[in-house]
Amino acid sequence: MFKELAPIVATGTSLCIMISAAAEGAMTVTVLPQGKDQNAALNTPLSVTATPDELDNELPAVLTGYTNSRATLAETLENVKTIMEAAGKTASAAATKAATKGTAAASEIEEDEDEESESTSVPARTISKAAAPAAPKSVVSDLNLF
Repeated sequence: MFKELAPIVATGTSLCIMISAAAEGAMTVTVLPQGKDQNAALNTPLSVTATPDELDNELPAVLTGYTNSRATLAETLENVKTIMEAAGKTASAAATKAATKGTAAASEIEEDEDEESESTSVPARTISKAAAPAAPKSVVSDLNLF
């Protein structure tokens, strides 16, 4: 039983093993991992209820399966963490590049607008009285509508 639990303890996880009486001469064995700085899923307890003979015969295989499942879960969590960190770095680099590109594009637009406003500005004109159109003559209508 203890050699099946050794891989869990080797990762720095402490184990608490509780054995309690169950109905009709059976016993419940509960293995509680208490990991340091680990994902809560890795601290999921194992609880087995069986007769003492069944526990003697089958508990080592159950513990081996539990240990293997826990190791697979730990590897999966580590892989996911690595992938997420890489994705975060990629996203950060892309955001920085886009921000830099956006700043450069904005500067170019401002420079183009400045050049455009300088080249298309209309010089101020003065209008003399002579150039002003003559005032319209008043029109008198001979038409009566009543």
